[in-house]
Amino acid sequence: MPSVTPVAAATILRAAAEAGYDEPLLRLAARFDEDTDQLQFGIGFDERREQDLEVISEGVTVLVSPPSQPAVDDLVIDYVEYEPGDFRFIFYRAGSAPSGEGSTGP
Repeated sequence: MPSVTPVAAATILRAAAEAGYDEPLLRLAARFDEDTDQLQFGIGFDERREQDLEVISEGVTVLVSPPSQPAVDDLVIDYVEYEPGDFRFIFYRAGSAPSGEGSTGP
């Protein structure tokens, strides 16, 4: 199941509150990019769909549609500072956090 780090969850929940969402539902999607030969991930606020997998992690409800479910099974959503002042969401497999990066968000 996908999960969200505490730092990413705080950022997501803050953004949802600022946008006025009563129930912030975060959609996590995966797609294969044939040009780069890599799996790409994306997130955004969305509405529930009947077939969605719903996972609650750190207070964030993550929605995943059936086609994306196998690709995000053990995915972690984190929020890190790449360079001073440059914060980004990153995606990695549980147990394999990118070296030199961690949950250093605001």
